[in-house]
Amino acid sequence: MFINYKHLTYGVRPSALVAILLSVLYTGASVANTEPELSISGFANIGITYAPNDELGFRTSLLNKGRDGLSLLPDSILGLQLNTKLNESLDVVGQIILQDRFDRHHSNYVEMAFLRYRLDRNWSVKVGRFNTKAYLFADYRYVGHAMNWLRSPIELYSQVGAVGNKNGIQASYTTDLSFGALKSSISYGQTRLHNDRPVGPFRLSYKNFGSINVELQADQWRFQAAYLSAHLEDVLFLGSDDIAGTEFLVPQALQGLARDVAGKLLPGGQRVSYMSAGAIYNVGNFEFIAELADYKSDWAFAGSSITSYASIAYSFDEVTPYVIIADVNRKEFPQIIDVESLEQQLPEPLLAIAIGLTQGVTDSIQSASFDQSSFSIGMRWDINFDWAVKMQFDHYRSAPFGTGLFANKEGIDAPSESSIYNVLAINFTTTF
Repeated sequence: MFINYKHLTYGVRPSALVAILLSVLYTGASVANTEPELSISGFANIGITYAPNDELGFRTSLLNKGRDGLSLLPDSILGLQLNTKLNESLDVVGQIILQDRFDRHHSNYVEMAFLRYRLDRNWSVKVGRFNTKAYLFADYRYVGHAMNWLRSPIELYSQVGAVGNKNGIQASYTTDLSFGALKSSISYGQTRLHNDRPVGPFRLSYKNFGSINVELQADQWRFQAAYLSAHLEDVLFLGSDDIAGTEFLVPQALQGLARDVAGKLLPGGQRVSYMSAGAIYNVGNFEFIAELADYKSDWAFAGSSITSYASIAYSFDEVTPYVIIADVNRKEFPQIIDVESLEQQLPEPLLAIAIGLTQGVTDSIQSASFDQSSFSIGMRWDINFDWAVKMQFDHYRSAPFGTGLFANKEGIDAPSESSIYNVLAINFTTTF
């Protein structure tokens, strides 16, 4: 959720991470004088999506390519997980998920790669790459077979998925309660996201990346709440070096404005925060799910927003119909300068210079902005224990310059008027 820009990037170095994990495997097994217990599992979503549009391409994540018309790529995913138990206290987990990423940097495919040590039945510690637990389905948001929906609502999960992982350390505590269990975790680390495009790189680091998660679970319901905070640094995109030096290339009367623009585009340690709360309630054949998230940021490419969704499903034996409503509401209109205000302050020649210098980044932040609501209706049919087929229809309504969750086709700017986008999809899901 920390990124609503269509170009982005980062992660751990794969060679270093693999070397560490292999070393731990060897050392742990030697110390324990036991053979490691190895298990491999996986899951697959085979999707067919029909999303016709002259301006937009459909994608399920901000890090994925946009596809229009009939396509097998937006919803198709293959996941493989390796679990190695070294002894009763120590294990290693790795998970790779293949999907339609635009940037093929390794961090866009490595979902988990951590060493876990269980101090006792209540406490555990992870070191490596793990999910941030910032949302209800953090542990299995890509495992379509584990949920009724064809896909998680993109209004929330497309955004938060961009920083769904971090590299660092996480401590977790679980205790039994009279009605269920309490799970809580705290973590600290950093991450860098990669989403380079043919036109150039776009990369960003989240440093001092801390998070807190609390989860309450009982027989019929589950509740989670999370708080994330990080500092934005090391922003790199096409033209970022030029923006940093613009102050010294414009007339003196525009130097203050140039500094303000550079500060909005090139954050140097500014803090962003994210809070979420969600719940699942099951009684009989009825399921209700709702989630709310509040993201605060002054970065122009990822402005503050509030996101929410609610879902109802009812199971008729093997068939489960469901309905989802979702909304993401930006808190400010995407603009890098306030033209109306500047008209009162600057003479026309200087105003023309200001508009000309900022037009390119204005187009970019408007293409990255999202402000939309959606209505989805779908059905899951469990063919057998291992396979399910799902069908879903999505109806999206976006505000002017509010289609940033989708990809703009090459050479086309974000729609400047309210727009409607319909998507029809069918998925086959399995685990193995």
